[in-house]
Amino acid sequence: MVSSLCRCGGNLCGNNLKSSERPSAKGIISTLELMGVVVALFVAFSIFFPEPVYTDNWKNAYLYLMSKDILSTLVAAGNLESYMSNDTTMQELFNNIGGHGYIFWHRAEGIKHNITMACACPQQEINKLGEWTRGLRFNDRDIEVSFCYADIGNPESGCMKNSDALIVWGYRALNEQTLTNYLIENKGIIELADFSSSPDAVQQSIFGIQGGGVWRSDRDVILEPGQASQITYDPYKIFYNIPLALYGTQEDDLTSCETAWNGTFTVNTSSYWFWVCNGSSVEPYVYFDLDSNGIPDSDELLALGELFSLEGSNFNISYIDGAKKIRVTFLDSPKYKFFDFIRPPAGGEGILPTNGDLSRVLVKMDSVFADVACGVVLNSLYGSRTAWIANFTRNGLDSVGDDHRQLLISLILYVSKKYEGSEPVYNIRRGYISSYITTTDIDVFEIRKYDVGVGYPY
Repeated sequence: MVSSLCRCGGNLCGNNLKSSERPSAKGIISTLELMGVVVALFVAFSIFFPEPVYTDNWKNAYLYLMSKDILSTLVAAGNLESYMSNDTTMQELFNNIGGHGYIFWHRAEGIKHNITMACACPQQEINKLGEWTRGLRFNDRDIEVSFCYADIGNPESGCMKNSDALIVWGYRALNEQTLTNYLIENKGIIELADFSSSPDAVQQSIFGIQGGGVWRSDRDVILEPGQASQITYDPYKIFYNIPLALYGTQEDDLTSCETAWNGTFTVNTSSYWFWVCNGSSVEPYVYFDLDSNGIPDSDELLALGELFSLEGSNFNISYIDGAKKIRVTFLDSPKYKFFDFIRPPAGGEGILPTNGDLSRVLVKMDSVFADVACGVVLNSLYGSRTAWIANFTRNGLDSVGDDHRQLLISLILYVSKKYEGSEPVYNIRRGYISSYITTTDIDVFEIRKYDVGVGYPY
């Protein structure tokens, strides 16, 4: 029987294979479908039954712990206030801690240690302002107030740009937009001026004052605020609680003490001599010339913390700082009354708060009438503070009393910017801030808030 197979070049010809021996297309497709179903099942299971993933978020937690540790360390070391109020010291601390691309910043809120006041006034007035505010200290911390000349026509000048508040000395035409931009930066403004006619629209807008006040008294009184939320509460509290520094100007011979320096304390246009007695063998004490005879009588000796009265008002010897300096506190019982510093000699225009808002009046003439002329009017704009005060220097700089100094200091501390510190120099992708709040009530109740921030830019 002859074979049906033939040779094709020594190989079996493919077309002679039986159909059952060829690869099945249907089988290949079924295999691919099966593989697709398996993959789909794996994907479905991974979606509906995901494998548990645990993240510790340690990088972010480390930022928080680092900021908290910096604050805790400063508190424990007793360096919180000294470090947080000094940008250079804090930056050195951050540099010692830093690394790994971290960004640090800090902020202290409350009355600043170093206040820069811009003054639109001559150099003579700037020098006097420095004398009036020197030796300022309360709650165991020194407050340094410095003054520089302000060209308010050039708000980008160094003095204006770097200041914490502005004093406008004497009446002048003001640019509302310039002052508004200044206030938006959380800086305050004090205007020390008299008016010969009603204040213009800019004065009304910025300081909230208008004309129409009536002269009814030769005594001016500080008004007690009805509640702590009233705008006058802070400067009222400062006036009656922060001690005023008085300096002995020349050495004197007193047989009862080793060294003595005398000076004057001027209230209600009257000056009273005092002698600071301080030596190694005696406790510090003060003689006050209460009877105005120019002699330190034995019955006029005052010890530290002792009360005394002048011109119908009460005061306290709060501190005796060495041989040349004492600090005196004005007491609020009875309320202190100034002697006629509101009324200009030529009459002028009496000032009232706009809209009859007497809650913004800190000082007015001592009268029950609502239309009585005011001496200090406060206002709040754009989160900042302004104050208008009658020009108590109109009779010359040497006529200014220590009571006027205390009032001006109260306004400076009230309107000036209330925070210091640094800001992040880069954009922060993620960061954390830790805060620490303290309260102090040595001289005046004060709340301070401290923030330390740590972040990274990527």
